[in-house]
Amino acid sequence: MRIEQEAFQEWNMMMRMLVGVTNRHISNNMRRVGLRKEGEDWIVEVILEKDDPEDREEAEEFASELWILSEDNAEGAVRSRVIVDDGPPENFPKFEKFAGSVYWRKED
Repeated sequence: MRIEQEAFQEWNMMMRMLVGVTNRHISNNMRRVGLRKEGEDWIVEVILEKDDPEDREEAEEFASELWILSEDNAEGAVRSRVIVDDGPPENFPKFEKFAGSVYWRKED
């Protein structure tokens, strides 16, 4: 149970830091920004409505800044994953344990 609690605390810390990293850097093209743990690695997942090189670069910056902030406190690497999807949000990849969104664009 202690391992589970430590994993939750690490995830919670990473989510809080990602909120700070993304603050004021969300573009209108970003539909969702989330964080998931895959093995030992943290994945900053950004879903774009349209492919855009600047938004892809921003997703990389999110991951880089999160890695810098967390390198003394978290296990594993931090990487970004960009998904381009203009379909309905219910088709977005689902989150499992220790994953969640820090931003989800309101859609009509």
